[in-house]
Amino acid sequence: MLIHVRHAAGFQLVAAPLPCQSGATFVEYKGAFWELSDWLPGVADFHANENAARLHSAMTSLAQLHQALATASADAEGSESVSPGILARLQQIEELRNCGVRRLKAALADIAEAWPEFCLLGESILRQIEPRLFEVRNRLDIASSIQCRLKPCLRDVWHDHVLFIGDRVSGIIDYGAMRIETVTGDIARLVGSLVGSDQEKWNTAIRSYQSVRQLSSDELQLVEVFDQSGCVLSGVNWIEWVAVQRREFANRDAVIRCLAEIAARLHESPIVLT
Repeated sequence: MLIHVRHAAGFQLVAAPLPCQSGATFVEYKGAFWELSDWLPGVADFHANENAARLHSAMTSLAQLHQALATASADAEGSESVSPGILARLQQIEELRNCGVRRLKAALADIAEAWPEFCLLGESILRQIEPRLFEVRNRLDIASSIQCRLKPCLRDVWHDHVLFIGDRVSGIIDYGAMRIETVTGDIARLVGSLVGSDQEKWNTAIRSYQSVRQLSSDELQLVEVFDQSGCVLSGVNWIEWVAVQRREFANRDAVIRCLAEIAARLHESPIVLT
C-alpha cells in the first residue's frame, strides 16, 4: 500500500518498503518479519518550533496522505459503516465504569514503591476521569450510530511521527497501527498531540485539513468524540501497560512527560468544532 502511495499516488512523504531480489518487500528471519525502507529526512520538533505555517503543513500533509491511501483501496470512495475505533472505545469505557477503575487503582498501589512518580500521576488521572466516564460513554454511544466512510488510516499519527525541515513537513512515519477506519481518528490524534486543547489552534488545524479534504458535520462530531475519549483513555492505557502488564520502558522520563501531558489536558475544557 505504501508503495502505491509513494509511486502511484505521488505522495512522497512516506517511507515505502524496498523490494528484495525476489520482489517481496519483507523477509522472514528467526521467526520475525523484516523490511527495509528509505530514510526520511527531518526532525519531529513541532513543539520546539511551533508556528502557524508548521501546523498548516502538518494538516494539509495528513489530508493529502488520506487521499493517497484511499486510492490504494479497492473501494476508493470508502465503505460506510460505524467506526471500529468508536465501538472499541465504547467497550473500554463500559469496562472502566463497571470495575475497571478500581482494578487500575489496585494495580497502581502494587507498584507504588517501585515507581512512585508514575503512581502519583496515574492516581491523579484516575481521579479526573471517573466523573467524566458517564458523559464520554453517552457521546460514544451517539457516535456509534453514525455511518461514516472507512478507509485505510494510520491510527497512530502524532507529534513524534511527523518530521519537519524548516516549516515544511518532510515525512510521516510509523505505519504499524494501520487499519480500516475513519480519518477522524487520525485528525483527533494528530491535532491533540500538536496543540493540546487550544480551541483557536484546533479551528486553524481543521481549516487547514479542509483546504484539501472537506469534512462533513458527522465527521466533525466524530473528531470531537475521538479527542474527548482519547483524553480519558490514553492515561488508562499507560496505567494498564505499566501497572497491570508490567511492561518495561527504557526511557522512564519520557513516560512521565507523556503522562503529565495527559493529566494537563484533563484539566482543560473539551474542544468544540464548528
